[in-house]
Amino acid sequence: MKGFMVYCRPSVEKYIFSHLYERIYDMYKCRNKERDGEYQRAKQAAQDLTSTQLFKALKVPREFALEEDDRPPYDSCVQILNRSEKSISPGEKMKDIMRMHTEMKIAVINHKGAKVELQNVNDQARVLAYILAKADLAFPNTEFNLLKDYLNLQDSTNTAEEFVITNLQVLFRLKLSLGKFNIFCPNNWKLNYLLIQSIPQPILLRGFGIDWIRR
Repeated sequence: MKGFMVYCRPSVEKYIFSHLYERIYDMYKCRNKERDGEYQRAKQAAQDLTSTQLFKALKVPREFALEEDDRPPYDSCVQILNRSEKSISPGEKMKDIMRMHTEMKIAVINHKGAKVELQNVNDQARVLAYILAKADLAFPNTEFNLLKDYLNLQDSTNTAEEFVITNLQVLFRLKLSLGKFNIFCPNNWKLNYLLIQSIPQPILLRGFGIDWIRR
């Protein structure tokens, strides 16, 4: 019976959230209104930058600053992330985000060959920051905090999912100042998570070769 419920869970979850999603989502939007507003303002500033300029501003290493061909760099990742916001099931949202994270690595291999892989955590975060800047999300911080709570309610912990969502949260809670466009690129996701929980006021930390700031 337990095994049967594992297979039923996605359908049951989708049914339940189809009835409750709007109320739950409105609650999260209210809690995350300020951060979501910051994203929209930062995105406005980023729109004035070309992909090359944005890669440079975010200090994306040269091997991962992909050149444009028939589509913008990491465009498939941007489209998957945009699609995730339209789903009403947290499970489906999470699948899209993990698919986006995988597609991010595939894009590098497709452009650079198998010898170049996007494995370093800091490099992944910088590319992820680029994807966020290019995405067209209405309530990103709402999305990521909802998914974080969703993961906390799961019976077993998926470290990969926890890693990706925590980094996405950090991109909004702690920011790396880059002139007009402000965004944070983490080095250590576990430490970042602790910082999210513990920093009560604006503070500047220097460590791991970058400036960490929260306004």
